[in-house]
Amino acid sequence: FKVADGEVVDGLDRAVQSMKKEEKALITVKPSHAFESCPTLCPSGVEVTDALQLEISLVSFEKAKDTWSMSFEEKVAEMKERKAKGNELFKAGRFKLAMKAYERAISFFEYSTSELDPELKKEVNVLLVQCQLNMAACYEKQDNNEKILHHCKLALDIEPSNVKALYRRGNAYLKTDDYYKAESDLKYALEVDPKNVEVRRKLKQLQEMRRKQDAQDRKLFTNMFSRLSRLEERENAAQAVSTDPAPNGTSAKMDVGA
Repeated sequence: FKVADGEVVDGLDRAVQSMKKEEKALITVKPSHAFESCPTLCPSGVEVTDALQLEISLVSFEKAKDTWSMSFEEKVAEMKERKAKGNELFKAGRFKLAMKAYERAISFFEYSTSELDPELKKEVNVLLVQCQLNMAACYEKQDNNEKILHHCKLALDIEPSNVKALYRRGNAYLKTDDYYKAESDLKYALEVDPKNVEVRRKLKQLQEMRRKQDAQDRKLFTNMFSRLSRLEERENAAQAVSTDPAPNGTSAKMDVGA
């Protein structure tokens, strides 16, 4: 099997990557790294919640071709293959492996595309944007807004008017209560694609959330000013009493803090 392709359970995949040729090992795989992460691979007679004890022997392996030795065309072909594998794993719910596939795809042209001819550069940039957005989608499944913002930014660095990236980043800003940046992204997305139903729906949600937040803020400030006003009245009344002369020349004492 090919490592990180999702053909075996995660625990076996990881163990094999750390082994040497002709090495043998006895490993125990926890359910979370066994069939819980890939129930479709679970054979009959085995429960998804079972831990596994596996005896494995690495008979031989074939090392992947080094990136530096690949032509641009080979890199693009491998990039497409890794992206397709990532999509397959994503659909199967194996998000961590999907992310590894997308990361591998991105790594072929992560730092520069300046040496590519215009047509190939255009194709690579499309693939890079798609992989960055797919990474963001994986992090959406994990509710990691910081990473969503990061990968959407990388996509927008390449294609500033990408509606999907603007939508995803706007939604992440919305989840972190950054209404100003959320509104900025969503409004720009709507400018680019005025008929986009999802963007319109998200903007409507944003407006409703802002109305509720504004109402809560008004109530908070009203209560705060009301308390300050009452405190000021009490202090003024106390000062007035303390400055009044005591009757018949006697002295008067008042505990203002009581």
